Amino acid sequence: MTDEVELFNQQEFLTDYWQKKPLLIRSYLPHFKDPVDPEEIAGLACEEMIESRLVRQQEANWSLQHGPFSEAEIMELPNRDWTLLIQAVDQWLEPVANLKR
Repeated sequence: MTDEVELFNQQEFLTDYWQKKPLLIRSYLPHFKDPVDPEEIAGLACEEMIESRLVRQQEANWSLQHGPFSEAEIMELPNRDWTLLIQAVDQWLEPVANLKR
């Protein structure tokens, strides 16, 4: 018997979180190397044929803006309180498709 700490409880996740509320698990994959860098994501958000969204928070208010975005809009984003979402990244970037497989 070992004194291992349970970092992830599958049953708790399925009961309390799955399709109910978000859950951030920091360092769950400690050796994971992201196959996409932020510049690639920003570049995708500027493409006309790629569906992208920008979610921003200012105090208690949230806003949603649909892309495509200009490079200037991306460069002017503050350091925090926003998220850039790209739909179907695996269809545009082979390293993400490989990760998904």
